[in-house]
Amino acid sequence: MIKILVIVSFAVLLFIPTFTFADKVVRDRNGTLVETWHDNNGRTDVRDKNGTLKETRTYRNGTVDVRDKSGSLIGTERRTGH
Repeated sequence: MIKILVIVSFAVLLFIPTFTFADKVVRDRNGTLVETWHDNNGRTDVRDKNGTLKETRTYRNGTVDVRDKSGSLIGTERRTGH
């Protein structure tokens, strides 16, 4: 019984980073890749289907600063739900 518990615990520890740091992928109705989102320490990089940076989102105190690829502020959003 302890051996099974150790194996399950080890498997869970291996898969936590996979789910926590996984990229978010946006696809259209036909399954074609549209963009990817990658989270890194409160910052999210949004890239197009070719991997080119589209925008950067930075989370602070319940708001999200959205900046274009050159770093210019596009807008600020309120973060809700999470």
